[in-house]
Amino acid sequence: MTNTELEKLCSISSDIAHKAKEYIQLNSKSINVLSDKGRDIKINLDRESNELIKNLLLKETDYSVLTEESGFHKNDNDLGSSPYWIVDPIDGTFNFSRGIPHCCISIALWKKDEPMIGIILDLNSSDFYIGSSSGTFLNGEKFFVSHTSDCSQSVLCTGFPVDLGLNESSSLALFLQFEKFKKIRMLGSAATSLAYLASGKVDAYIEKQIRIWDVAAGLALVKFAGGKVEFKRVENDPTLLDVVATNGRIKVI
Repeated sequence: MTNTELEKLCSISSDIAHKAKEYIQLNSKSINVLSDKGRDIKINLDRESNELIKNLLLKETDYSVLTEESGFHKNDNDLGSSPYWIVDPIDGTFNFSRGIPHCCISIALWKKDEPMIGIILDLNSSDFYIGSSSGTFLNGEKFFVSHTSDCSQSVLCTGFPVDLGLNESSSLALFLQFEKFKKIRMLGSAATSLAYLASGKVDAYIEKQIRIWDVAAGLALVKFAGGKVEFKRVENDPTLLDVVATNGRIKVI
């Protein structure tokens, strides 16, 4: 893919993200809970903004779309060899439903397991993150990961995904990992956490059994901002990942 083609796709997906944000804001007073099971919640604006983003991406680009709310939608290309979009229309839905200001629109373009574009648009501020091989930008200003090299002086973002089961052994393992860091933050939005990592606000992000649409755009930002991204797919479910991302200077495992 040429730089010109990549820039065009960045522009198209950026415009679509802003259209979705406008729609969500216009309808934010009429939130209906569609399901509320366990630690997960779905609201009408998840579904509606998902349809808006999905339909526009399929219409305006040649690539397939994988979304949180409706799965995989194929355009005229081969998923194995062509790029495909990964969409989370509202990452941090529970935060959004309760007025907690850590939620965003997340759109990524990947080719197989390689991020190509990452877009994160904050729903409660003007913050707009975009990243590709051309660089990473927050509201037009270039950004990079932090320079922190000492884990004991670092900030870790993490969370407990709805699909993760915790027992005494796994909880102890998490605690032993967390105690290496100066501070731990659980924001309730994986995409926001990774945007903060990419832009140097925090220094690391670890999460097990997180869905790919929660982290796809954020991992792209971290990669192109100079950080280090590692993930493996959880057996029997290609949409579940174990993720470790850092500024590339600290060792967390």
